[in-house]
Amino acid sequence: MKNNFFILCLVFFLGVLYGNLIAFAEPPIKLKGIVLDVDTSEPLADVYIKQKDTLNATFSSTSGEFFIVLKEEVPAILLFKKEGY
Repeated sequence: MKNNFFILCLVFFLGVLYGNLIAFAEPPIKLKGIVLDVDTSEPLADVYIKQKDTLNATFSSTSGEFFIVLKEEVPAILLFKKEGY
């Protein structure tokens, strides 16, 4: 289950990041999305989302939605953590 969740988040983030790079976006980059369970496609609430090597972080809402403004230049790495996954 942990691997599936990580892969889903990684694929989502790489797709968004690639789209921003194609558009030649410069920081700050506003990123929003939905965290879903890869097996059930249900939204995951209270997922901790942190930009690596910064204090920049947020949590997903009860509907799995999140919004974060990236503080550093791209590429940036987002870390997703959820207790029990």
